[in-house]
Amino acid sequence: MFIVKNACGEKICARCGRVSVLTKDHFIPKSCRMMINEEGNYAGICGDCNKTKADSIVLPDWYLYLSKAQKEGLNRYMKYARSWILGHCTDKDILDHVKQL
Repeated sequence: MFIVKNACGEKICARCGRVSVLTKDHFIPKSCRMMINEEGNYAGICGDCNKTKADSIVLPDWYLYLSKAQKEGLNRYMKYARSWILGHCTDKDILDHVKQL
């Protein structure tokens, strides 16, 4: 899981930067039926940001407080996830999900 800490070592939301109780946010939401719940698919964000994101697939830049190295890791994961989705989902599955967004 991608965790961000401030200068005091406190865990902060990767999206808004607030010190908060963090929730696990899926980069690729479970609603996409991607059954990969590995640590590479999570970032720590606050509950408010997680509600705002809902079931959206977001790009790495949505996570404003990730370090450059973390964003590069996320980009690698997103490429992996894209290849998984294209290999395991039909065009209809993908279109059905896009219609829900």
